[in-house]
Amino acid sequence: MSTSKFFAAGYAYHYQANIGELKCALFPTMNILVVMERLITQCANALVGVQHVPNGYPKLLVKEQSMIVFKFSLRRVWKTVLVVGACLLLQACAEPVSIIKPFEAYRAGQEVSAQFTVRRSGNYSFSLMLVKDNVLEKIKEQQIIWGDSYRDGVGIDMNIRIVRNGFLMLDQNVRTAGTFWHKGFWWEGRHFETSLRAVRILNLPPGDYVVEMRTLHDTAEFKAIEIFAYFSYHNPKV
Repeated sequence: MSTSKFFAAGYAYHYQANIGELKCALFPTMNILVVMERLITQCANALVGVQHVPNGYPKLLVKEQSMIVFKFSLRRVWKTVLVVGACLLLQACAEPVSIIKPFEAYRAGQEVSAQFTVRRSGNYSFSLMLVKDNVLEKIKEQQIIWGDSYRDGVGIDMNIRIVRNGFLMLDQNVRTAGTFWHKGFWWEGRHFETSLRAVRILNLPPGDYVVEMRTLHDTAEFKAIEIFAYFSYHNPKV
C-alpha cells in the first residue's frame, strides 16, 4: 500500500463521517449509530493499518502514518459527539405539543386550559379522552354513549377559546360527537386506554397560545366515565 493510498483511505472515512453528521443535523430522528459505527471503523483501520503492509514496506513509517490518521479520527469522533448532542438537544426542544389534564366534562361550567408555543405551522387537535372500562360489557355500554366514526353518540356542548400572542383568535361554541381515534397513556402511575372525541382540529401558525375549553351544559350520561382534555400536535399518520 502506498503512502498516498494509505492517507486516501483515512480521508475517505472522514468524508463518510461528514456526510453522516450532515444527515444527523438535517434529520435528527435518523439512527445516529450508523455515524458512530463509521467513526469507530475509521479508528480501528488506523490502528491496525500496519498489519496490511506489503513485504519490504517500511513498517515504522506506516505506523507513524497510522497514528496520524488515528489522531485525526479521534478529533472527528469528539466533533461528531458534539454534533449528535446538539441534534438530540434540538430534537428535544422541538418535541410536539402533548398536554393532558383531567376534565369533568359531564358538568356545566367546567374549564380546562393549556399554554404552549408553536414553533412551526401544523395541525393541532383539542380533544376529549374518554377512558375505557376494564370490563367488556361496560365498554359496550360506553361505546353507545360516546359513539364512533359512524355514530354521534351523546353530544357534549362546549366552548373553545384560543388566544394567540395575546390576541383572540377563536371563540366558538361546538357540539362534540363521536370518537375517531384511540390513545393509551400513563397518568400518575396508572395506564389508561381511551377513545378520543375531537373538539376542534386547527392549523396553527407559529406563536404563543392559550387554549381554553369550557362545558356549556350538564351531560349526565358521562358522569360515570373518566375524561381527560388533550391538547396536542395532530398527525393522523401516527
